[in-house]
Amino acid sequence: MPETTVGNIPFLASLDQGVPIILVKDNTTNYDITPEKLQIETQGHKIYRVNSYMEATGLLLALRNGIAVESTIRPIPQIKPIFL
Repeated sequence: MPETTVGNIPFLASLDQGVPIILVKDNTTNYDITPEKLQIETQGHKIYRVNSYMEATGLLLALRNGIAVESTIRPIPQIKPIFL
């Protein structure tokens, strides 16, 4: 859903039911209602922000296939060596 239209019933119902929400930054609207403006606490909720619908598609596929979202974000953190 567009990042600027989060005050609607589907968004609030998804928050209540624990459904992951994907907010797209590139799709702007005239409403300009963001979670920050509504003072919605995003901690503890699965709210993801992406730049485009193409990224949203990739994120949706990752979530459906059980791929950790953190593993898809670049740059990947450096691996620390284990000394035995």
